[in-house]
Amino acid sequence: MRIFVPSFLFAVIALTSHAQHAVSLPLLYHKDKIFVCIPTLQGDTLHFMFDTGSRDMFVDSAITVKYQLTNEKSTATLFAFAKNIYLPGKFFRKQGLFADTILNSLYPLGKSVNLSKLKLESDIKIDGILGISPAMEEHIIRIDFVKKMIAIVDSTTRFDIKKTHHSVDMLYSDNGFETKRSASSKLIPSGKFLGYYGSGHFIETNLIFDTGCHWEAAIITLLPLDSVYTHKPARRSTKIPHKYYDKEENVDYLMADSLLIAGQITVKKVKTVYLNSYLGDAFGSLPIGILLGAPFFKRFKQVYFNFPDKRIDFVK
Repeated sequence: MRIFVPSFLFAVIALTSHAQHAVSLPLLYHKDKIFVCIPTLQGDTLHFMFDTGSRDMFVDSAITVKYQLTNEKSTATLFAFAKNIYLPGKFFRKQGLFADTILNSLYPLGKSVNLSKLKLESDIKIDGILGISPAMEEHIIRIDFVKKMIAIVDSTTRFDIKKTHHSVDMLYSDNGFETKRSASSKLIPSGKFLGYYGSGHFIETNLIFDTGCHWEAAIITLLPLDSVYTHKPARRSTKIPHKYYDKEENVDYLMADSLLIAGQITVKKVKTVYLNSYLGDAFGSLPIGILLGAPFFKRFKQVYFNFPDKRIDFVK
């Protein structure tokens, strides 16, 4: 079943008297995924998965053909942590794909890939993936699960946050483990993770705030599961089914007693999935990384990604 959102829900708004260059888009939270519903110049509505763990915009190759978007000769690649697969594609210039000119300016380039191969297990057709482009570094993104909207505003905007909230710093991959390649990837929001898995059993490492991950917490490593802890923890025998590319396999997980996120936020009883996958350069030379996905963000009413101030605000 495909879910359609009327294009009239799209709006360009000023959130405060100080806000300029503000864009507001309908948010759809469905099966542990966050979708942005984006009107096109042709009057259609495209469903893009919102992914803070990516720096790029990916568009399904069928969409680039439909809208006659010109592919460039240079090749592009999508690497999915959770799937441990590479998808080849082509760069393209949008030439005004979206109805909103500000949104077009934030994403002047895109990557055309066959997204159906990701097998994201959604009854919503995924037309694209909207990551954090370099131009987004100058903006603030507000995810509002109450009003079901995502707002993109410039750095002059000031939000009046009165409710209980946690403010955490955006840290990057340079926590003593920087590599030459990871030094070039600084936009992805990250921080410190401490997970407790029973008496004396814990994981302490870096994390990525990854709205494109449909698990609340996921361990990414090539190490065996029993090697990622300071002590061997008690393991649950329960396994959850997971479609991995084009074959079925089981994914191990542990139930964390509690997680401490960036030294500020404590959440209890969190299923932590173990994914035997290549880390890439997101975590520098660290052998273990953690993804905090869409269900983690859904615990809050609003989340503010303040890239100019390198801060994330979580509102309860």
